Amino acid sequence: MSDLDTDDPVTDDAASDAASDEADDTRRARPSLGPVIALGLAAAVVVAALLVVLVGGDDVSPVALTVDGTRTTSATLDGELDGFSGSTYFQNGFAQGTPPQQFSAGNGSLNAIGTSYWLSFRTQTVLAEQILARHDVTLTQAQVNTQSRSLASQGVTAGMSSEAAEQLARFQAAQVALMKQFDTYAGYRSAMRREAKRTNVVLDPKYGRWDAKTLSYCVPLGCRAGGLTVVPPAQTAASSSGG
Repeated sequence: MSDLDTDDPVTDDAASDAASDEADDTRRARPSLGPVIALGLAAAVVVAALLVVLVGGDDVSPVALTVDGTRTTSATLDGELDGFSGSTYFQNGFAQGTPPQQFSAGNGSLNAIGTSYWLSFRTQTVLAEQILARHDVTLTQAQVNTQSRSLASQGVTAGMSSEAAEQLARFQAAQVALMKQFDTYAGYRSAMRREAKRTNVVLDPKYGRWDAKTLSYCVPLGCRAGGLTVVPPAQTAASSSGG
């Protein structure tokens, strides 16, 4: 089973979106549930164990990722990926996947699908904050700090650098804040899908590929080799019962 959102085709047909959302668990969103991140790990990872070597750089490095007006330099992204590669939570998640995989080689390198995860987290943060801004809601540092403590208490950020942990906490805080704007998880998920469809993404190919059709970050060898969508996964009975 791939992490690409192949069971939820991306189309411009509003009726298709509505049908997909109706099929989701339509219970009220629960911002206090265990990490939103855990939903992303629920799907099995299917990709060859490709390692992306992280290359350092200075603060004036070229832009690696652009999501609408939000730009991330290669130096910043490399630093975050390096910090993310030490995550014991994700190492365990990948080791327990189907098939089991190595998340990091421990020498500043990261499985290519791990890079896709990080790009997805970063992009989902931007998408959520853009939607929140249209609702006149601004994400606060206090909200980020709350999620930082929550993730740390659950061991999600164990082994990460402080920079990577902070970015992941911002992702979590943005998703929790956005879920509060909708009556159902399906409504939140649909809003994220629509936002992704209208967003312009540009990625340096050394980190992978952006596929606008599936709204996914794919590994450098292409989407057939593996990737991860920026559309939050459908909520299952198991995921909705946590927290």
